[in-house]
Amino acid sequence: MNLSDPSLQTDILYLLLKFFHEKGWKESAHMLERESRLYFDIKYFEEMVLAGKWDDTEYYLSGFTKVDDNMHSRKVFFDLRKMKYYEALDSNDGAKALDILKKDLKVFSFSQDEQELFNELTKLLTLNNLRENKTLKIPEDAISARKIIWEEIKKFIMENPVFKGKLVFPTIEDHSLNRIHQSDISDEESSNKSKPRRLPEFFYPSQCKICTLPRHPLADKIVRLSYNNAGNKILALASNGHHLVWEWPNPSSQDVFPEPQIYLPRNRLQSMKNDLTRTTNNVSSFDISNSDEFLLSTSGGNIYIFNMSSFKTMLDMSLPIPTLSAATCVAYYPLDNNVIVVGMDDSNIMVFNINAIERGFKLEGHSKRVTSLAFSTRLNILVSADENAQIFVWDAIKWKRLRDKLMPKRSEIMGKEISGTEIQFNRDLMHFLAVRSRILAMYKAKDLKVVNHWVVPDPGMLIKQATFSCDGMSVYAIFVNGSVGIFDAFKVVMRCMINPSALLSTYRCSPSVYPLSIIAHPLKNSQFAVGLTDGMVFVFDKKKSIITMPEPRPRTMNDSCIFKM
Repeated sequence: MNLSDPSLQTDILYLLLKFFHEKGWKESAHMLERESRLYFDIKYFEEMVLAGKWDDTEYYLSGFTKVDDNMHSRKVFFDLRKMKYYEALDSNDGAKALDILKKDLKVFSFSQDEQELFNELTKLLTLNNLRENKTLKIPEDAISARKIIWEEIKKFIMENPVFKGKLVFPTIEDHSLNRIHQSDISDEESSNKSKPRRLPEFFYPSQCKICTLPRHPLADKIVRLSYNNAGNKILALASNGHHLVWEWPNPSSQDVFPEPQIYLPRNRLQSMKNDLTRTTNNVSSFDISNSDEFLLSTSGGNIYIFNMSSFKTMLDMSLPIPTLSAATCVAYYPLDNNVIVVGMDDSNIMVFNINAIERGFKLEGHSKRVTSLAFSTRLNILVSADENAQIFVWDAIKWKRLRDKLMPKRSEIMGKEISGTEIQFNRDLMHFLAVRSRILAMYKAKDLKVVNHWVVPDPGMLIKQATFSCDGMSVYAIFVNGSVGIFDAFKVVMRCMINPSALLSTYRCSPSVYPLSIIAHPLKNSQFAVGLTDGMVFVFDKKKSIITMPEPRPRTMNDSCIFKM
């Protein structure tokens, strides 16, 4: 068993956590959660807050985030320490309250607003009864006060990008144990590949669960897809500039596909549409805010921010002169969604605060059109990629270039690339996937070293888009022939191929209709959605027959490394 494989390590850690919880070894489970940083048990955290175990709550929290990580983390730490301070005052323990004020709350006194708040907290030491200060509105009993503060803390945890993907424990299915078992077999057989296994391929709809979303009246080619962070809505950007939204009003954990419906605002005439009149390139990009409230989008012209509930346009921004260049990709800055980052077709990256657009600044270094942007809040970096297969890493605090690397290009071997480079971070925020039409590669973000990569074995088999599963263990890649490949994320080897006949056999369409975009569900490992060239969207759920597939055949000269990375 190759325990150095990060994906295998993660599988083992999840299985250990599940085992500890089933055995009732709660202390060991929570220690492993904190040390591995894979899963934040929000129910356990709530229980500690309601019990007033302030030191224990901060200890558990500190395994996942620090005070200065972002404003959400800062607010959670402040609320915990503030309640600890209040309860010390309420129990007439002035010495303990003073110690908390000096050691724990003093760090929240840097800005003018924080200093004023710290001064107000200091004045409370002079009161005989904490509730003499009427502005505090503290309930008479501690339990009620803790319940109120918990609702505040919970909100900031749910919106905190540090906890994205860590608040729901993934479904542990048989394939995890099977994968570990197969890893043992693979290691044992690695010294022997004279009996190569055949790559599984699936042709029939009975091998997948398929849900067809209702046809949207504004639909055109689905060029981009995304789930919202809660996983109960799918957002599509069509080639005509319209954003289409479907929702599951009452999602059920029991029913894989409860009835989806088209989401429309109260004003049925309102729509979220990008203007295409300034578009010079066939590009499209969007990003959803941490709170699922706002949508940042471009189709190569103006940059828009829409309200996701009302569909109202909150910002319609023409790029300021002297840029005179088209936007090609956009992203929210995860630590402050008032800040947006825009990749340009002139190779520059612009950083704007939406409250002071005129004071935006530029990141320079790329040589071609910027095609993708992705942030890691764990490393405080921005990773960008361009049409020339060049990847840059930027300090996302000081906004300085840290390093860059050129991806290998196969154009000299297999012809011209058909797309730019796409970047997506794994849920560990330490690794990212780089996708071009002829290569998938997993990188370590810290030093841009390649963990593993896969090259298309056939010149006619080109990658259109790819995305991580929500647990970061698999990659779903869609090819121009309409098939979907499912890869082991860290080994970057294909586990199986889903044939277009299985994807589209329940849907009568012409040969010119095929999948164009793909996205994985943010909470359910086995689900992904694809958008078609005719505007339709399908959601798929792999059945166990696909999940428990055997190891792939060994690499041959056709799909092994042709070049050194």
